[in-house]
Amino acid sequence: MATSNSLSGTWWSADDWPAETGVFPVVLTGSGSVELAWADAQPASAATGAPLTAGSLTLVAPISGLKPWFRVTSGVATLYYFEDTAIKLDPDKIGAAYDDGTTEDFLQGEFIWVGFDDSGAASTEWLGYLITSTAGLGAADGVYKAAISLATVSQYSGRTIRIYGLEYSTDQSGSITDYTDLAALAKTAAYLEVTANSGNSAISGDVTSIIEELQGVSGWGTSSPFQFIIEDTGAAATGLDTRLQIDGRSSINSRLSILMDDGSSLTPSVGVIP
Repeated sequence: MATSNSLSGTWWSADDWPAETGVFPVVLTGSGSVELAWADAQPASAATGAPLTAGSLTLVAPISGLKPWFRVTSGVATLYYFEDTAIKLDPDKIGAAYDDGTTEDFLQGEFIWVGFDDSGAASTEWLGYLITSTAGLGAADGVYKAAISLATVSQYSGRTIRIYGLEYSTDQSGSITDYTDLAALAKTAAYLEVTANSGNSAISGDVTSIIEELQGVSGWGTSSPFQFIIEDTGAAATGLDTRLQIDGRSSINSRLSILMDDGSSLTPSVGVIP
């Protein structure tokens, strides 16, 4: 279950964040003015925090070992945070496909390339493929907010990255053998668009509209996994490797978090990667 806390003027942080800390998916509601500070212990009352806006947020610690602290400076706000029930990627099926104009292939693995590499003899384009464990979301279940967070090894600033859902109710990983196979899969109309930043260690954002679109796919049921394709919307830059590299290992908190209409968090039903 997601847990709520009515924020006050005193700095507050949860004692039961997920064991894999570093990425913190939360939902902030209300009209109050909320501040965020990163610290390993409660900040002093005189400490100044960064302002937060209401909505579904994925917070990434700037330094390992820090956790987020919250307070309101005026008004009323409630924070909903997720315990360790997030839906993990399946490391045995995720991967990336590439095409260099002569050869194409799909490389299964936890480190996923996305974008363009023009630094070698041939210009190569890469697409990322993600799939989760079976998550237990039914077609008629009410989703309030959904957020995805993907840890990254490297980012090239200024590149536009899009994450689409794949419109299938069953696992498609077995049908992907090369770039053409992955590129041909049907994508959702909805997508998450982010701008890469070399100073960041993750990409994240709201994917509620994608998840709701997937619920409408024919045959969708509680045994359906979530599947995504990730692409760079631009073109190759002469002589440069501008790829994004995603770290899909569960220990780095690449995950999907879903908050249901009843306030609970969607818990994976089977096959969770420990």
